[in-house]
Amino acid sequence: MVRILFAILSLPGFAVDFSGTWKLVPAKSDFGKASAPQGQEITVRQTGDILAVHSALTDHRGETKSSYAIDATGKDVENVIRGNRVLSQAGWIGGVLIVKSQTEAQSVSIRTSDEWQMDAEGKTLTIARVAHSPQGELRQRFVYEKALGKR
Repeated sequence: MVRILFAILSLPGFAVDFSGTWKLVPAKSDFGKASAPQGQEITVRQTGDILAVHSALTDHRGETKSSYAIDATGKDVENVIRGNRVLSQAGWIGGVLIVKSQTEAQSVSIRTSDEWQMDAEGKTLTIARVAHSPQGELRQRFVYEKALGKR
């Protein structure tokens, strides 16, 4: 069903290039009921509809690094993030990249929907997330600013 939705709504010419290094701005972000990290930096290398994402997250447990792929053509992509198998599908709706994922962490099923959107100047990346688990719904908004001097 998700694949059909992306095929219908994806329009050529609207793809955004998210390439670059992005630093989380906690003061502009909304973590919902979750604890705010001390920091996060993500580096995106995008070639067409394929994104390679490298993330370094620092929280009370220390730094965690992860790498994963996003294929915005609607194909299923399997990644392992922090030891958990994550199955995702992604596609464009206008200039917004929609990533739908599901995983099981500590025997709990979690479904997420992320909306990646860049401002007109290409300096701010916002990822709006809605996560569903047996504990309920969690809404978050992560705001990143492009790191100076980095593509």
